[in-house]
Amino acid sequence: MTPLLLTLALSLLLVGASVYAARLLGRTLSNIRRTRRALLVWNCPSAWRQLIVPGLLTIASTLALAAALIGGGGAQSLFFASGFALTGLVWIAGVRLSSLVIITPDGILTDINRPSDLLRWSAVEDYFEGSPTPWHYGFFYYDARGQRRRMNLLVPRRLRPPFEELIRVALCDRIERSLPEAVRRSAPLW
Repeated sequence: MTPLLLTLALSLLLVGASVYAARLLGRTLSNIRRTRRALLVWNCPSAWRQLIVPGLLTIASTLALAAALIGGGGAQSLFFASGFALTGLVWIAGVRLSSLVIITPDGILTDINRPSDLLRWSAVEDYFEGSPTPWHYGFFYYDARGQRRRMNLLVPRRLRPPFEELIRVALCDRIERSLPEAVRRSAPLW
């Protein structure tokens, strides 16, 4: 590949990656600003998987930037390496912010960039807590197509007491009232 074609390919790749990362971060920040009445907010623990590609891009471009600085690379090498490193950092910030779990008075939002995925408290049919870990919660609901679904949620230990209070207020009374009388009564085991 000739140097001109390589420069053109790197330029297109840098512009494309930069636009993608900037749009992701901008859309995420805009959606966070539009979210009203957030009661609890935390980062989703499984979001680290989404950070692999932008993390590798940032590490590789930082190493390339260091090599260009140490080896006396030209301005073009410095430009591309620093551009990709900055793009990787913006991408990481966008992914990290988009993986917030936001609890509102209306329900649970696990992806800020898909507000239509809000699990409304009124849609929850049943829930459980403590399996497989004490900070794990499962919520059963029906989606728009009428299929029974389950949302798993890991709640940080420090947020368990306020989260349990929210569940008590939003779900416990409503779910308990909907149970038949025979199920609500505590029957002796013998």
